[in-house]
Amino acid sequence: MSVSEISPKVSVITAFLNAEAFLVEAIESILNQTLQDFEFILIDDGSTDRSEEIAKRYASQDARIIYQRNEKRMGKVYNLNLGIALSHAELLAIFDGDDVSEPTRLEKEYNFLTLHPEIAIVGSFVKIINAQGEIIGERTKLTDPQKIFQTAVVYSPVLQPSVMYRKSAILALGAYREEFAHGQDLDLWLRATYSGYKLSNIPEYLLRYRYHQHSTAHSSTSNAVRDFQMRKSIIRDFGVKLSAKQVFLVYAQLMVGVCFSGRQRQFLEGLYKKIFYGKK
Repeated sequence: MSVSEISPKVSVITAFLNAEAFLVEAIESILNQTLQDFEFILIDDGSTDRSEEIAKRYASQDARIIYQRNEKRMGKVYNLNLGIALSHAELLAIFDGDDVSEPTRLEKEYNFLTLHPEIAIVGSFVKIINAQGEIIGERTKLTDPQKIFQTAVVYSPVLQPSVMYRKSAILALGAYREEFAHGQDLDLWLRATYSGYKLSNIPEYLLRYRYHQHSTAHSSTSNAVRDFQMRKSIIRDFGVKLSAKQVFLVYAQLMVGVCFSGRQRQFLEGLYKKIFYGKK
C-alpha cells in the first residue's frame, strides 16, 4: 500500500535549494526518528547541485518519501504551500534541508499535540550548529500560550524549522502569504495568535539549526524593513493594542535588523530574553 492510500500520523515538509552539503544528514535525521509513521515530502526548488540526485536516491528506497522538483525557483512560500497541499496527515512538521532533527522530535511533538488539542502550533528549543555540525549556541522560546500571546508581536513565538502544526488550522488561516515572502513564518504565527489559535513550545532541544553563510540568518538587513511592515499590517488588520514598551520594541527590532548581523541579532535576542524573562 502506498503512502498516498493511507493517512500517516505526521507529514514532514522539507523545501530546499542547493542543499547538497547537508541534505543527507537532514534526511537521515528524519528517517531515524523514533516515530516512524510519517510521510516525508521533499520539495526541490530547482537545485543546480547534487541535491536532486540525493533526494531521488532516497525516494527510490523509501515509499514514505514524496519527491517534487520545481523546474525553476519558486520561493519558500510557494514550496511550503505546495507541501501542505501534497500532505495527507493532519499534523505537519516543517523541517529545513540543512538542519538536523533529534531522534525523538516527531514523537514528542506528535504526543504533545495529541495530549493538548487546544494547541494549534508547537515548536521546541534548538541548538545552533555551524557548517561542521559543531554547537555554537542555542535558542529557547516561551512555552506558556498566554505569555506567547502577550509578546508575539515583538518576539517570534516559535522557530519555523522546529514546528509541528495542525493542517486544518493553517488552511483556515490561508496558509503562507506571498506578500510577506521573507517573514512568511512570523506572519503566519501572528495571524494564528490574533485569530485565537494557541501556540506553545516544548522546553527541549529537539532540533539542531544550522547557521552557515547561505542560511536565512545571513539575510539582507533590508528584510528587517519588510518584517516591520508586516508587523504594522498585522497590528492594523487585527486592531492590536500595544503598550508603550511594545511600541518601543517593535521599532527597536527594526533598528537592530538594519544595523546588525545575524549572529549579533541572535545575541541581542538572548539579551532581550534575559532582561524581560530572566531566561538564559
